Amino acid sequence: MSLDDAVRSSVRSLAAKPAGVLPFYVAGLAVPVVMRVVPVAGLLLAYLSLQGTGRLEAVREVLEPAAPINRNDPGDVDVDDAALEEAVLDLFTPTVIAIIVATVLVSIVVSLAFQAVVGAGRYHAVFAVLQDRPPTRAGVEGVFSHTWTFLALLVVELLAYLVVVGIPVGWVLVGVFVFDSPLFVVPAFFALLGAIPLLIVFRFVLAFAKPAAVVEGVGAAPALRHGARHVRSNAFQVLGYAILALGATGVGNLIGSTFSQAGAATASTLVPLVFVFPFLDLVKTTLYARDRSVPIAAPDPPEADPLPRLRRALRRGLASTWSFTRGHVGAGVASAALFVAGIGLGLWAGQQVDDLVVASIESRIEGMNPVIAFVHFATNNWTVAAGQSLAGLVLGIPTAVSLAYNGAVIGVAYQLETDPAALQAFLVPHGVIELPALVISGALGLHLGGIGLGYVRGTIDRDGLAAAIDHAFEILVGLAVLFVLAGLIEGFVSPYYWQILGI
Repeated sequence: MSLDDAVRSSVRSLAAKPAGVLPFYVAGLAVPVVMRVVPVAGLLLAYLSLQGTGRLEAVREVLEPAAPINRNDPGDVDVDDAALEEAVLDLFTPTVIAIIVATVLVSIVVSLAFQAVVGAGRYHAVFAVLQDRPPTRAGVEGVFSHTWTFLALLVVELLAYLVVVGIPVGWVLVGVFVFDSPLFVVPAFFALLGAIPLLIVFRFVLAFAKPAAVVEGVGAAPALRHGARHVRSNAFQVLGYAILALGATGVGNLIGSTFSQAGAATASTLVPLVFVFPFLDLVKTTLYARDRSVPIAAPDPPEADPLPRLRRALRRGLASTWSFTRGHVGAGVASAALFVAGIGLGLWAGQQVDDLVVASIESRIEGMNPVIAFVHFATNNWTVAAGQSLAGLVLGIPTAVSLAYNGAVIGVAYQLETDPAALQAFLVPHGVIELPALVISGALGLHLGGIGLGYVRGTIDRDGLAAAIDHAFEILVGLAVLFVLAGLIEGFVSPYYWQILGI
């Protein structure tokens, strides 16, 4: 199969069944939400270990002469740098250092594990779309059958980078600090230069090892062998794919970086996640499957035009959101309670430092571009909601932490605000939509936590898991409409109306 045919087939597949492919890509947003549980727990433990020792108070005493420090624009803080450095270093007790090390190690393990979960689900869903099978059900099955394989591939990739970069860097450090000779830099540079082509070839092998694992149904070692065979047998096609991948990634990064530099950083995450990664994975899987003579066929192109299909999807999403909200009042109440508890925690935390640090909503929104602000607020809020919801499958724990965390951010901001009336005036117009939508996403995450618990207990099977994920994605589409509406208000109305009216 030619690369052109694979590209056309992949575009058609993504256009025909976006709701079948995207849930496991959007699930990537849940990984940092799950990971957040670890540093939050570590921060709490570190605070408890330092509380009452006088070390935190020592930092406060050094900062007090410079108060109030503007949180939005710290500038040059006039403090005794030597005293501040000493007070901060004094915070790193053996217990705190142990907590930091444990937090970093556990975070790495959790990150790799959940990236493997998401990766296995993605490739199985993609392969199922190409074979006209239910993609979410296949993705769920893939999570349980191939997570260990994808985890092993991630570890191999990490080790390869550590070897290629670590050995030359280690060589330089030994030369400079042990033998006090910069001459070690020259061989290290050439070693690194010579390893780059090997690393590029390995990237190609790894790229096709993932679809090989799914198409062939094999583990990590056979997948790497099959990936290497495919690269060796289809060198020019793989080179064409590499150029395509560089081009698609470059365009995605260019669009994302444009938004990021303009102030809408979250858009730089969503563009590759929703468009580039699914497309490239479809192309890779199509090329590999056809090379192995595995029967695949792209879905028939959709009959309706894109805009009517999008309108129908948005209407279904809104209907599902409304139906879920009415049918899961208990989850909604629990979500709201966690969010409010987080606000209370944030108010308390802000009270501890409100004599040292201040913030101003007026300075934050000064010079804000309404269009960029709208894009940033809409994409950021939906990203938070999507990650918070889908992370709930891990027994609801990450969702509960996320709700409390986001509430605490609001509580701290309010407590540090120099003009609370201005902050209230800014929040009210869009907050009446944004905050309930965030609570609904939390309720969805807690509901999915019940689904995950049901699977662990054996009362829900994998078909039930797949149905819950499909339903959750539909609700997230409805929430996207709400966040777009809230973003429009937050970008074009909230920063200005109260100033114009003199409120």
